[in-house]
Amino acid sequence: ITLPISGCASQLILSGNPYPSALDADAFLLDPANAATLSGTIYLWTHNTPITNNNYSGGDYAIYNYLGGTVGGEPTSIATNPGLNTSLPNGKIASGQGFFIKGLSSGVATFKNSMRIAGNNNQFFRMSSNVASTTTPEKNRYWLDIFNTQGAFKQVLVGYVDDATLGLDRLYDGEMVDIGSVITFYTLASDTKLTIQGRPTFTETDEVPLGFKSTLAGSYTIHLSMFDGLFETQNVYLEDT
Repeated sequence: ITLPISGCASQLILSGNPYPSALDADAFLLDPANAATLSGTIYLWTHNTPITNNNYSGGDYAIYNYLGGTVGGEPTSIATNPGLNTSLPNGKIASGQGFFIKGLSSGVATFKNSMRIAGNNNQFFRMSSNVASTTTPEKNRYWLDIFNTQGAFKQVLVGYVDDATLGLDRLYDGEMVDIGSVITFYTLASDTKLTIQGRPTFTETDEVPLGFKSTLAGSYTIHLSMFDGLFETQNVYLEDT
């Protein structure tokens, strides 16, 4: 199944899983047929934050690429809409699930039966409540959250993978979505603001530029919310410059 990708390069395209079974996002992103036309990052709308003054929250996009995923919207706030999905994307796109992905050039997005998987069809991001084979590299990751007591929230992911670089990598770097959110939170690579950043093999002297912007004055907390791999024993330090 193919979906035309037209218009300007780097244009966000609304797509979705066309099959009556789950779709392996890694297989979809890794397929050579999609490498030239699609970025390596998928944006899933959650609508976890109630509409305020007819405005949606741009922070409500859950984001996924080959490095991992970040949640959309504040996962613990009392302001969160009830019954919505605040799960970390697991890379298994449910049947009928829509998503945005950035177009790199004109062409087509290609979906194949080999990308379909049995089961794994229960993570659906919405407003109410032959198997692909991929080799997964070792990932060492940590997730940082920023939030306040009024429900503003944003999450970033930093991970270390052997075949990532300090530049922009299609499969491992996911650009931040900024559409007027109360708060933005990001890392930097090549002057690009990222929600997900992949970096090469970890060294203890590695420093990751981190930034945020808020339209609401007040106090914010930065929290190390999750970690895996070598970060089970490796400290992470935040330097206020």
